[in-house]
Amino acid sequence: MTPFFSRRGLRAVVSSAVVVCAWTGLGGAVSVWILHCSGSPLWLSLVNAACVAAATGSVLLLFRAETGAWRQARPDLDCESRQLRLAAAAANVGLWDWDPETNNVVFSEQWFRQIGAADAEVEPNLRAWLRLAHPEDESRLRAAFLAFAAQPDAGFEATFRLRHHDGNWRTMLARGVPAAPASGGSRRLVGVQLDVTDRNQVQDEQRRLQARLVESQKLEGLGLLAGSIAHDFNNLLSGVLSNAELAELDLPEEGPLNPRIDQIKQAAIRMADLSREMLAYSGRGPFNVTCVDLNALVREMSHLLATGVSKRVHLCYQFADAPVVVEAEATQIRQVVMNLITNASDAMNQKSGTITLTTGVIEARAADFAAVPWAGELKEGAYAFFEVEDKGCGMTPETIQRMFEPFYTTKPLGRGLGLAAVQDIVRRHHGALRITSAPGVGTTVRVLLPLPADMAGPPGTPPPRESGWRGTGTVLVIDDDKTARDTAATLLCHLGFQVLLAADGTDALRCFQQSPELIRAVLLDATIPGLEGREVVAQLHTLRRDLPVLLTSGYSEKEAMGRYDGVTLSGFLVKPCELAGLERTLRRLLCDEPDPATRDPALNPQEDWMSRPAFAPHAA
Repeated sequence: MTPFFSRRGLRAVVSSAVVVCAWTGLGGAVSVWILHCSGSPLWLSLVNAACVAAATGSVLLLFRAETGAWRQARPDLDCESRQLRLAAAAANVGLWDWDPETNNVVFSEQWFRQIGAADAEVEPNLRAWLRLAHPEDESRLRAAFLAFAAQPDAGFEATFRLRHHDGNWRTMLARGVPAAPASGGSRRLVGVQLDVTDRNQVQDEQRRLQARLVESQKLEGLGLLAGSIAHDFNNLLSGVLSNAELAELDLPEEGPLNPRIDQIKQAAIRMADLSREMLAYSGRGPFNVTCVDLNALVREMSHLLATGVSKRVHLCYQFADAPVVVEAEATQIRQVVMNLITNASDAMNQKSGTITLTTGVIEARAADFAAVPWAGELKEGAYAFFEVEDKGCGMTPETIQRMFEPFYTTKPLGRGLGLAAVQDIVRRHHGALRITSAPGVGTTVRVLLPLPADMAGPPGTPPPRESGWRGTGTVLVIDDDKTARDTAATLLCHLGFQVLLAADGTDALRCFQQSPELIRAVLLDATIPGLEGREVVAQLHTLRRDLPVLLTSGYSEKEAMGRYDGVTLSGFLVKPCELAGLERTLRRLLCDEPDPATRDPALNPQEDWMSRPAFAPHAA
């Protein structure tokens, strides 16, 4: 080396540096430029000095030599290194470098932060990394590293869970690429590790929301179809049920045809229940909540339930000692019971056995709602329950996964909406379903329903029919369905009324304008073509303010009445309407109104309305 200093000057500098470094321990206290034999300048820095032989005064010197280009580039490299560390920390990216030959791994500071550990707590080798992996992921992660060792050019990617210092599991995504070996070294795998726990949770939530959206759209389409079918079905059913009631009234009490008429009525009532199930599934059915005793409800259904199961199956009832009262729509709860009993009977596969129906009250906890999609809407506390247990074939996990899909069935022939309707009814009652099943063991279905806040009132019973009451005057019936119009006319004539029929709003206004004072009430279907129903009511009340208007519909009262905001209605009748219900409603509505036949013509200066001819029941 040819020094920039003279030999004597360089010797003096080095001697001074040795003294300073030895006394202070500060390496780099002295740095000088020297020339290499090639002519290139070198920056020579004293790193450390130590006395190795006190007797002779021998000193060991440790120098670092840097070329001029490296000396100039080092600040930039230090800055880039610092920026890389900050960026890795900001992005939560851990860095690692694995040497397959030695099995050693160099981890970055951020890698340790991802698992909440200090560098001293994790050995710098692959075995320690694998020990942190979840037991279900360890073998797969090991296989990925071995695959890279066998085929380095293939690269590396793996998703796995690592145990955090707090005991939780974090989901990691590791990616690596082969690094060219250094001089005399081996090929290494250098890569990054990303903590994707939060991202995966967001993606899982997005998938759940997307699945719920698709399911909601599917159910909405099926609901519209079911609602439309049920609406038309109700109109047809009104004729069957009403004529069966009228025929029963015309027959002697102990006549030979009475049992057949009764069977027609029972079948019509069951069809009405099915129609309400379809409407409930569509979210448009009547929802008349009353206090219902589950014990009494099931006892009343016992004969019907016996006819719906196999002759080889025995129904066993285990009722609670006290009444189990809930606030519910009785028809829909009957439908749930019937559906579950039918499913249990089918699961027996025509084999002998017992189906047990149990009622009671329990304290429900969060675990009871674990499998309920709407668990967030439910609260812990006292719930009434009824439970159906069978020892039939049971369900496979695949069947359990799909059991609430509309029209899904494992039977040779489908039986309607099945458990999809049951689930919808239970949810509308703010209840829960808990189903346990296993192939060859059987199935248990428990339905939880919240207890009413005030249980002082006993379960309600429908009021008895007021027999012998006769109405007078004319009722205007507005309905676009001919069967529904004719059925209403038949019932009204039986009650003593005369009837005017109209198929739409325009026809109704024309009929009313011909005889406004003779019409005592109007029966209006909620959905009529042409002129909207609310406009018809407004014009009728313009012509006569005190005219009672009864709205009729197969849909729920809330939905039907919602279309008539801002207009005055006197009541609501749900289709199909039985004779007793129609009689009670009209009696309540008209009992205080005088008969038009008793009106004094002098009170009406416009015209003597009683001089007009009588109206035929089916006049148009």
